[in-house]
Amino acid sequence: MFDYEEVPENYIAVEFVNTVRKALKFSSRDLGIALNVRFFRQYDNASPRQFPGTYNFKHKIDLAGCVFRSMPSTVWISVQAANPVKTVFHESRHVFQITKLDSGDYEPDADTYARAAIDAFYHWPEAGTADYFKQCPLP
Repeated sequence: MFDYEEVPENYIAVEFVNTVRKALKFSSRDLGIALNVRFFRQYDNASPRQFPGTYNFKHKIDLAGCVFRSMPSTVWISVQAANPVKTVFHESRHVFQITKLDSGDYEPDADTYARAAIDAFYHWPEAGTADYFKQCPLP
């Protein structure tokens, strides 16, 4: 079991936050849904909680992102995510699935959407050309 805690935005690199927000804006427009973002990090005995009082949760797998049915319009992104842009698209599709679809093959659909969206995103004028994008390889 992995332990996670919410990380306040002001503790995260501005470039990371801006990149995630641009990807979220793209995904929101593309899917036609309103989206919010919150950030989290994994913690353990070697790296204990740093932000008491913030939202915390457990999960059975190591997460790069997630969506909670109790907060269906919020995409949670790990500050440790190797490819936050792809993670935003994958998790945004889960929000779409939860709010717009009754059932489906959720993971394969989210993976397919993320691969298609990431390519379109890099050609989107509002994505910009921040050096950070170069650190997020195409799938």
